[in-house]
Amino acid sequence: MEHPDPFIISTFFNVSKNGRFTTPELNLHNGGKIRTWFPLSIYETHTVDWKKIPDYQEKIFKPNINVFTSPFFNSLRINILDHSKEFLKQLGYDDNFCNSSYIKNMTCEITHKGHTENRHAHSESLLTGEYYLKSHPNDKLRFYPYQDIKPLVHSVNELSYEYATYECRLGTLLFFLGNTIHQSLPQQEEEKITIKFNVASDSILDKFIE
Repeated sequence: MEHPDPFIISTFFNVSKNGRFTTPELNLHNGGKIRTWFPLSIYETHTVDWKKIPDYQEKIFKPNINVFTSPFFNSLRINILDHSKEFLKQLGYDDNFCNSSYIKNMTCEITHKGHTENRHAHSESLLTGEYYLKSHPNDKLRFYPYQDIKPLVHSVNELSYEYATYECRLGTLLFFLGNTIHQSLPQQEEEKITIKFNVASDSILDKFIE
């Protein structure tokens, strides 16, 4: 069953009185406590280069355009990196770690009605994300928890849902952790243009070396 309100997931982090971020938790009458932990958060914004979208849409079809290297897309890359650093900061990473993050790859994907992707993750990346240059709310991106609950519960909630679905709205930028399982549902509209990217950090490599 689907999460009743996926936008609850967007506000996973709450600010307590002392300014620290806390996770939603459920205190039980028997003294137990349940902390919700999946997904840690889905970062969502609709403020990235909105006025430039028509120019991006036109430029994307020019021969030999590479969104990862073309100067024309510098502003978009800078905005994506700025938002990724803010996301990492909210997750609890220090400034050095956030500032060492970088976009390790970026591609443009043009898909058509009926296109779909199987469930997958980008475990080799710290963050992954999508920016919709041309899309429609009828097209969806679905997120799955790390575990399946069998048999299915009778009343789905934040602790037991099978998936949460987000609309692929024009101009929306979505970030999520690289190991988050996700899937593009069968495309309903004729054409969709998506900028896909992965974010890494040198600090992660340092820890592996240690």
